[in-house]
Amino acid sequence: EFMGLRNFERVFELLPFGTYFYNTSKIAVLITVGQLFTSSLAGYAFARLRFPGRDYIFLAYIATMMIPFQVTLIPNYILMRYLGLINTHEALILPGIFTAFGTFLFRQFFLTIPHELEEAAEIDGASYFQRDWQIIVPLAKPAFATLGVITFMNSWNAFLGPLIYLHTQTKLTLTVGLA
Repeated sequence: EFMGLRNFERVFELLPFGTYFYNTSKIAVLITVGQLFTSSLAGYAFARLRFPGRDYIFLAYIATMMIPFQVTLIPNYILMRYLGLINTHEALILPGIFTAFGTFLFRQFFLTIPHELEEAAEIDGASYFQRDWQIIVPLAKPAFATLGVITFMNSWNAFLGPLIYLHTQTKLTLTVGLA
């Protein structure tokens, strides 16, 4: 018998691999869907809506990308503890669904879409949400696919967040459980 296959069998015997796989899948899918939703709406607002201070708010939001994850780790942990979310998947999902990178990506993509398409919908009586949902979102499939793949891969491979927030064996993700 080839010994390499025995190691794979032992993983399934010694660890709740199915639970780890389910937890990782659930977290990665929810973060990805949430990030696509929030980023597309924020990107639309920053690209298409006119409001006072829009460019300054966007600049401040994008500036948060320069702050390393490790700097915000302790304040985020304190916040999650205060909210009672330690050892829950929500401690990973809730902060994960908001991202400056996704907002930036969608904003830049939405700026390339001609305004005339929206103006025609506006003449037909479409609201901001209808214009976004029926005109902009269908044209943004490449942006959705790009951010979706990047977000899913980052969520699936996350190690430090699950290591810090999750403690119970049944809550662990694949990366922490296998480590």
